Parts: sequence; structure tokens; C-alpha cells
Amino acid sequence: MLDIAMGNGRNAPFLAEQDYSVVGLERSAEAIKTAKNTIAERNPLIWPVLGDAARLSYRKNSLDGAIIFYFSAREIIKEVKALLKKDGILIYETL
Repeated sequence: MLDIAMGNGRNAPFLAEQDYSVVGLERSAEAIKTAKNTIAERNPLIWPVLGDAARLSYRKNSLDGAIIFYFSAREIIKEVKALLKKDGILIYETL
């Protein structure tokens, strides 16, 4: 599961509790540091990764799912959907 624009890791623990391995992609080094201090140590299924949503480097059809919360990703939504496996799920909520 890919958590795009993970921030401090608010949603990743829920996904990990559902037995998903979660890669949390975030471009803020400070947010990654906070996420590592608060969630990664407690849950080995969560990997915070420093990166930019505009430069997704995953293979097509390789993800079970992706989530995007409180981040406008309209310009990359087709690319994100292409990363999903056939029955993959995308959950996207923004204001």
C-alpha cells in the first residue's frame, strides 16, 4: 500500500493494523523524521520514505492500493491509477 503525501503518518498505522505493508511517501524531511519517531518503531509494516509524489518510481500494476488524503494530486492521478494491480484500490480525499 502506498500512502502518498504521508505527512506525519496519521493513516499508515490503520493500514498496517489491517495487515498491509505501507510505504509512506513524503517530501518533507521533518515529517519523515516525525513519522519514524512515532510509527515506524512501533510497527515494522510501515516504511516512511523521503520522496516526491510528482516523481513516482514504482512499476505499473505493482501496488495493491494507494491512499491520498489532504493532498491535491489531480495532475498525477492517472499515473497513480496505473501503478495499481488489476483489483487494486485508490482512496483519494482532498479539500
